[in-house]
Amino acid sequence: MTSTIAWLDFSEEDQQRARKILSLFSQPGSVDELGIGTVRDALSDAMFRGTSVLQTRARYLLFIPWLFHEAKRLGRSGSELQRWVDRHERQLIEALRQGGAGGVGEGLIGRVAGERLKILPSAIYWTALQSFGILRRRWTMEQVAAAAEGAFGAGDTLTELVDRVDTVWDPGLPSPPQGFFQLEEASFSLTRHEADWLAERIEASVPGTLLAWLVACEVLPSHDGAAPWEEPSVVGAPSQIQRVVGHARLFSAALHGAALLYNLLVAERFRDRGLDQKGERVSEYSRALQKWASDLDGLPEIVNWQVSDFWEVVTAENMRIPPLTRSFVEKWIAIARSGDRHAVADSSSARQLVTGRERQLKGGRSRLANDRLLGEWTGASGAGRLTFRWDQVKVLLGDIVEGRST
Repeated sequence: MTSTIAWLDFSEEDQQRARKILSLFSQPGSVDELGIGTVRDALSDAMFRGTSVLQTRARYLLFIPWLFHEAKRLGRSGSELQRWVDRHERQLIEALRQGGAGGVGEGLIGRVAGERLKILPSAIYWTALQSFGILRRRWTMEQVAAAAEGAFGAGDTLTELVDRVDTVWDPGLPSPPQGFFQLEEASFSLTRHEADWLAERIEASVPGTLLAWLVACEVLPSHDGAAPWEEPSVVGAPSQIQRVVGHARLFSAALHGAALLYNLLVAERFRDRGLDQKGERVSEYSRALQKWASDLDGLPEIVNWQVSDFWEVVTAENMRIPPLTRSFVEKWIAIARSGDRHAVADSSSARQLVTGRERQLKGGRSRLANDRLLGEWTGASGAGRLTFRWDQVKVLLGDIVEGRST
């Protein structure tokens, strides 16, 4: 039976939880086999607050409020407003396709599913709209729709009601292009005014983040940069931003070894069960671990890494890092910082640490214990280095920079 995840428009907390579940299936290499996702996400938020791996193009941050505004202007409210927005979000898919979007890498949400799309852009971008002050209330879509008809408590005064309705969306929101709501054709290209406004919103609402700094730099991200610390503009960032980026870089470098060792252990079991008789994947991950150790030799900062300061950065974003996660991370960092990392593939303590962590998380669904799930292994699971949403952020930044240059 095919597994599905249905979208439930309840509280913001519910929405965030669902998006994080979905994100595991949307970003290659981001599968969280060792339960470090809470740390990864905290660092991602510290650098790129308001973003997620599901976001694709910057102009969705305008499409969504435009549709809500138009529905209200037409007199829709409550569930009727939600249905109107839902229908037009689906129509927007074809309009963008007609406008030239929809190719591989173009960022069209619903490129394959079309109007049958289950997770709409409004759900994906809702937190970003709030984080960037475009949506000025910490409300669900249902609450925003209710505000259009004034559906509040009986004790609310007219003044309170008007104030709430008028301040739902930022009053400076750029106007949509003429004829936009006919939805015959649409584009992801931002106008100069739209790009300037989005940049101002981001800089004002998430100051002190790497995202705000890069927006202010107005420089197209490098296509070659695979991670945020490889972006040349980061060099001139304030020390507080470089502090966060530095910790993210070291965390990514160190924990990559744990991911590779996990895949080596799975590969060995895969081979021993006769599923890879030549043991090619075992050799592949053994070589990758040797390279990982050598790469850390070229990163002298790892030796003097202030792990206590690292946790200050992480817990400033998320105070609820599970103790077992913290313990695993600290034990692995100790391995990565020691000379023993060069023999990590054969280290019994390192193997026990990774094996115990995966079984602790998954129980009977561990690939290191469950032959059926082992047979479904495709050769790599969460084996990539952590890049903290950089692929998605580069596209959003590129949209804004290119719009400001028109």
